[in-house]
Amino acid sequence: MIPQADFMWIDPDLFFSLNKFWILIAILLFPIQLFITAPYGRHISRTWGYLIDNRLGWVIMEIVSPTVFLFFLLTGVSELTTPVAVFAVLWCLHYLNRSLIFPWRTRTSGKKIPLTIVGSAIFFNCMNGFFNGYYLGNFSQQYDQSWFFEWNFIFGLALFLGGAFFYI
Repeated sequence: MIPQADFMWIDPDLFFSLNKFWILIAILLFPIQLFITAPYGRHISRTWGYLIDNRLGWVIMEIVSPTVFLFFLLTGVSELTTPVAVFAVLWCLHYLNRSLIFPWRTRTSGKKIPLTIVGSAIFFNCMNGFFNGYYLGNFSQQYDQSWFFEWNFIFGLALFLGGAFFYI
C-alpha cells in the first residue's frame, strides 16, 4: 500500500495550466496526425529505429497508464469516495483490457513495432495517467454519493458499458 501524502505534489494552478497546455498540444497535433501514417502494423517502417515484438511493445506502453494513475490517485490528499473508487475501477478495467487482454487477442503474430513508437506512447500514457490520477487523488472532493444520480455519470457509465459490450 502506498502511504497517503499530506500535501499536494503540484500547486493546483500549475496543474490546471499544465492540463490546458496538454489539451492545446492535442489540438495542434490532431490535424498533423491526419497526414502522417504511424509506422506500425501494416505500415511498419524500419526507419523509425529498432523493432520489437508488437505484443510486447503494446503491453509495455499501455501498462504505464494504470500504474501512474494508481500512484497519483493513492498518494493524493482527497478522500477516496465511492464514486472515485468506481472511476478508478473502470479506468483500471479499461487499461487491463488495453494492456493485457487486447495484445494477446489480436492476430498479429510475428509483427513488430518501433521502439520510438513504444517510447512516445509511454510518454503519452505517463501524462494520461498523471493528469487523471492526480486530479482524482487531489481535486475529487465534489464526488459524493449523489454523483451516481447525475446525468453525466449515468451517461458516461452507459457509454463505457456500451463500448465494452460491443467490443466483446
